[in-house]
Amino acid sequence: MLSAEQIQSLKRSNVSIDAEKTKLRFEEIFKSAKIKQKQAVRELAGVSSQVAHNIYNTGNISAKMVIAVSQVLNINPFYLTGEADEPGEFSEEALRELLMKYKCRDLIASIELPEKKKRPYTRHVKLEALAVEDAAEEEVPIAAEDVPEEQCQPSAPIFSLEEADQVAMLRALHIRAKAGIEGAQERLDQINQLLLG
Repeated sequence: MLSAEQIQSLKRSNVSIDAEKTKLRFEEIFKSAKIKQKQAVRELAGVSSQVAHNIYNTGNISAKMVIAVSQVLNINPFYLTGEADEPGEFSEEALRELLMKYKCRDLIASIELPEKKKRPYTRHVKLEALAVEDAAEEEVPIAAEDVPEEQCQPSAPIFSLEEADQVAMLRALHIRAKAGIEGAQERLDQINQLLLG
């Protein structure tokens, strides 16, 4: 999530893709919000109540209002801009995508994605080595130091995941690389090399 100071540093230009959708969706969401929630949105965005009335009338909404409303009322920011058809929930990943789209890269590094459960890593030997081992019909334990680092694979390889999960992982890695997260670009390059090589 972004702080009030970070949100208020954003430009006030319109980010709505479809003014009619934005107008209807903002009215539906904001009018049904509690008074304290509305006040929290205004304080987070650093705007007056007149801004909400302008959105009701024009359908134009700034990134600062989209982010403030999304964070406080737990709504997908792309639903407010008219890009998504389902209200969904607020997520750090959607916030990153929104900031990337509107060239707010300086704020992206301050967003921390929730830590996902780490899968245990096991070392695997190349298929040629397994074929030799099968031919000998002997079970010879392989020490971790005998296996080069580049042969290490996750215990659940990416190809065993559902296609949607694979795409989501690649998108997340791409976003991390664009945000300048250490090691992300190298991993993305390795995947491209595997896919194209």
